[in-house]
Amino acid sequence: MSVNAGHARLREASKDLLVHWNDIRAVWRDENSQRFEEAWVEPLLSNIRTARIAMEHMETVLHRIRRDCT
Repeated sequence: MSVNAGHARLREASKDLLVHWNDIRAVWRDENSQRFEEAWVEPLLSNIRTARIAMEHMETVLHRIRRDCT
């Protein structure tokens, strides 16, 4: 799998997560849902953002390497 393909899959998965979490949040509105979001959803989304930034950087580096080696 290329970096671009992995990046696209990660982007789609994070969109799906947000859609489903928003659906759940519409019916689950108590302290436990807030704690769950703070403990699991927010850190996961933050890690996904970090991974996506790293993947974008990796793709840039790989593009330079390919260009320099041709």
